Amino acid sequence: EMAFAMGGYRNPSSMEHLDTTSDRWNALTGMSTARHSFGACAIGGYIFVSGGEEEIQEGMLVLCATVERYCPSSGTWTAMDPMPESRSSHAAVSVGADMYILGGSVGEFDEYELTGSVWKYDSVQCTW
Repeated sequence: EMAFAMGGYRNPSSMEHLDTTSDRWNALTGMSTARHSFGACAIGGYIFVSGGEEEIQEGMLVLCATVERYCPSSGTWTAMDPMPESRSSHAAVSVGADMYILGGSVGEFDEYELTGSVWKYDSVQCTW
């Protein structure tokens, strides 16, 4: 059993792991893209992180389409093919080897709108 905590408003690239034997959090290698309001799910022993909001300059946030995969055994992040569109505040769930991105916010700058669209990512073929 493992527990991970990633990103957020105060430290958007952070990654931590809960050691359940000592009940202590340990810092790990952070995400390549500093972000918050992203989706995350586990597939085949990896953690996939998708989209979210990143700050491109002080106070200016943009939605991103980037996807990263974390390997707990090596402690490394790998960039995956980006989502077909940028989005944040969405759900990311896994079913078998597939990741589904559901709903969230799309658009640019302060003109975000909610969407009900769904994208499927095949983690074996690495295709959307």
